[in-house]
Amino acid sequence: MNSDDKCNIETVDVFKAGADGVNTYRIPSLTVAPGGTLLAFCEGRRDSHRDTAPKDILLKRSHDGGRSWSENQMVVPGRGDQGVNNPCPIVDGEYVYLFCMYREMKGSCRHQHVMTCSQDDGKTW
Repeated sequence: MNSDDKCNIETVDVFKAGADGVNTYRIPSLTVAPGGTLLAFCEGRRDSHRDTAPKDILLKRSHDGGRSWSENQMVVPGRGDQGVNNPCPIVDGEYVYLFCMYREMKGSCRHQHVMTCSQDDGKTW
């Protein structure tokens, strides 16, 4: 590419703070499902931007290379005022595996690893 060439990069806000009743979206991750659908995951911090806020793992899907995105889809709900953290998707064959961590904020502050999977490009988990 020489200095006369220009890159036309289109940007799209996938997750926007305050949208859809979610205070803050954090820790995004992106992958391409086996059928070509783009999958964007993140923590949906319901009430606050703080790390201790109740949170869920949310997903948006795109069928057009990221130009437009679906509504939020709950993939792993937090339990009450607790949270699920750090979405990490991995594609293997016809499956999309999603790993994350459930964090209990009270008492001993226990952590549990969570895994779920989809075989239909993220429609169901």
